Amino acid sequence: MIVFLGIALAVLIIVVVLGLLLTRRLREKYAVLWLVIGIVVLILGIFPQLLYWLTDAVGVELPANLLFAIAIVLLLGVSLHLSW
Repeated sequence: MIVFLGIALAVLIIVVVLGLLLTRRLREKYAVLWLVIGIVVLILGIFPQLLYWLTDAVGVELPANLLFAIAIVLLLGVSLHLSW
């Protein structure tokens, strides 16, 4: 059930971003970031074992901790970009 929710969320992100991009309500430089996020969520939704492999490769104990760490780094990057 959660796998289908992740896939649906990723498809929704991609469709909304493409819709905003086509109506010129979202700039291209921000659309790329959102499309990458949507594609990564879609890949992790389709192949959830990939997250477990990444967790083992990085040496993190829980997959949720890896997701939170990636999200924090992403938010720091966006914050840095907006304040630049």
